[in-house]
Parts: sequence; structure tokens; C-alpha cells
Amino acid sequence: MRTGQGVYTWPSGDKYEGQFKNDWQHGVGTYYFPDGRKYTGDWVEGNMTGQGVMTWFNGDKYIGSWFNDNRNGEQSSGQFKNGRRHGICAYYFSNGNNYTGDWVDDKMAGQGIMTWYNGD
Repeated sequence: MRTGQGVYTWPSGDKYEGQFKNDWQHGVGTYYFPDGRKYTGDWVEGNMTGQGVMTWFNGDKYIGSWFNDNRNGEQSSGQFKNGRRHGICAYYFSNGNNYTGDWVDDKMAGQGIMTWYNGD
């Protein structure tokens, strides 16, 4: 039974490096998917739960909350003015879409790039 720090590689090519508890990924660790994705963050009993970063093979990222292997919540990073997005910001929607571009008074304005979770 795996407990503590370790590395495990499945026959499918999946690989996990991090903390284990009672044979589950549990604590902080990095999971490498065969399709090139990588998740680094919190784990609870084998599920991505807590704060983490999913990086796709093309460089796209979701940085934020996870619950039972699903993105959970929305997150922003960038420039703010009086607590509101203002300037260049990235906004990560809970459904996996993200928008990076100009914001004025907490609203998308000007030029930006919207990326849908399915790659469109």
C-alpha cells in the first residue's frame, strides 16, 4: 500500500509524482496524462480537489479550484483598479473557457482572445 511521497506509472502511460495515502493520490502532486496534459495541485482520495493548475500540451492553462476532478469556480489574473479588472487581464471561466485581453471597469472592452475549452 502506497503512503507518503512517491511515483507511480500506470500501464496506460499515466504517471503521478507526489503524496499518497492508503494507495490514493492524496496531498500535493503532479499527474501526467498520456495526451500531454499535466495537473499539479491538491489531491483528495485520488481526485483533483482543491487548488491546482492544468496545463495542456499547447500551453493553455486553467489555474484555479477543482472538485472531484472538475474545474470549480472562476479566476482572474492581471491588472486591477479599485478591485475591478482594468487593463490587460486573463479570465478563466468555470466551464474551461478563457478570455485574455482588455478590460475597462470590470467589463471586456477592446481587443482580446476568447479560447473555448474545446479548442475553438
